[in-house]
Amino acid sequence: MNDSFAKEVDFWIKDKPKVLGDLCNRPAAINLLGDMSGKIVADIGCGTGYISRILASKNVIVWGSDNSIPMLEAAKKEERKNNLGIIYVKADINNLPYKNDSVDAALLISVLVYNEPDLVKKGLLEVSRIIKKGGSLILAHPHPSIASQSNPKIKWLKYKSEGDITDGSALKQCYIDKDGIEFHANVWHYSTEFYKSELDKLGFADFIINDLIVTKDMINASPHWGTSHGYFGFQNIKATKQ
Repeated sequence: MNDSFAKEVDFWIKDKPKVLGDLCNRPAAINLLGDMSGKIVADIGCGTGYISRILASKNVIVWGSDNSIPMLEAAKKEERKNNLGIIYVKADINNLPYKNDSVDAALLISVLVYNEPDLVKKGLLEVSRIIKKGGSLILAHPHPSIASQSNPKIKWLKYKSEGDITDGSALKQCYIDKDGIEFHANVWHYSTEFYKSELDKLGFADFIINDLIVTKDMINASPHWGTSHGYFGFQNIKATKQ
């Protein structure tokens, strides 16, 4: 379990875009998911419920899960303020409290990078178990190429490594919000090929891989995010369970 989220839950409490991923990564993932009105979507690693609330406002039946009690408490507090019918539960990605083939789609937005390789593989197997045949899985995360970027003009996301960066390499991450507040966590690097290979093994197909460009307008949303733009900042992967 990555306890950085429990310690810095205030960083993730929001009702509007707060980090660059809220402008680039998360909207693209929701668009890639498509119209799920009336369908069941598992928001795995839901955190404070930011994406869960957006989906529920679109008439999606949302099941949110997270392994951080403080994050879930923040999500439930928002649900009490504005009841959208979201069901939140505490659960690890490798032990989800849902029946086999019970959801139409699952979202993992910036989740897997915070888990070491063995947990990622077990987690993907568990997520596959709950998705119906023909259902979708969406992975959304910082672009794998960012970890090796040495451009000093990129300020919003920084990594530190102790050697060559390969699949499963442990890194130190610093993520900066629009107000310049820093979030520090341990993360692990995974390539596009790693994700695709693991999903192939689980019987997923019909891959859609979107490499998302950081635009000037996005960067200009905060003076703390640097000046560089026009590079891949995030990646979305959609796959269908066969």
